[in-house]
Amino acid sequence: MSNTEKVWFITGSNSGFGRSLTEAVLAKGEKVVATTRHPEQVQDLAKEIAPLGIKLTLVEPGAFRTDFAGGSLATPENPIDDYQETAHKFVEMQEQMSGEQPGDPDKAAQAMIKAVESDNPPMRLVLGEDALKATRQKIETFQQELADWEDVTLSTSFEDAQTTSLG
Repeated sequence: MSNTEKVWFITGSNSGFGRSLTEAVLAKGEKVVATTRHPEQVQDLAKEIAPLGIKLTLVEPGAFRTDFAGGSLATPENPIDDYQETAHKFVEMQEQMSGEQPGDPDKAAQAMIKAVESDNPPMRLVLGEDALKATRQKIETFQQELADWEDVTLSTSFEDAQTTSLG
């Protein structure tokens, strides 16, 4: 295998983005390693694999017209009433938008391919206007929290401590 040949590792390949991306990559004649979806374990992975020349991109999609909000959406048989205003409303919203989501999974697959083929792919690839708005809101909220709590944050070091960057 040459250094320029790509092998794609795709999680969630059985439906939605994963399926669209797997099909698009295979159609290009490239190699794919496909599994089910478990992204919660990959946050620190990027730093561990970077010295090996491996790049990691987390895809953070908005609402795309896949089966996620349809048959793939698992809901509890006995919902807990205390979650009526939060989780239950979210599930209802997902069910109502099923088939009406603004995002096109085939266009998302092409965007993912573009990111991977880039010399400098993003650590996080945000897809869709709704995801972009939500991400910007999270960043704004985080920046405000940092500013609000900066004095407390900086008060936790030893007086003579030398600080270094964590990464």
